[in-house]
Amino acid sequence: AETHLVYEQEMNVGDRAHIRTTIIDVDAKRLHLAHEMQREGEMTRACLQEIMFVNVSLTTRRVVPWTPQALENLQSALALHSALPRPAKLGRAIGIRR
Repeated sequence: AETHLVYEQEMNVGDRAHIRTTIIDVDAKRLHLAHEMQREGEMTRACLQEIMFVNVSLTTRRVVPWTPQALENLQSALALHSALPRPAKLGRAIGIRR
């Protein structure tokens, strides 16, 4: 599991936020999502959160494949989200440039 946050604009107390979630990809054990936040009524993005989830068994505490029904549901949702534009700045690496 991994998450990246990119802050682009300040949000203030009392601001109403609009959140858009896009399914980027799915495989047998992982789900890649992006959440974009913008101030309600504005077109500019305030924040991007990119998340890689893994499916973990609560019994074994190990990564396991999705159930067939869960995988089918995720793949159906991915098919719908594939037509959406991809958020800018996805897949960026973190590091100190030297």
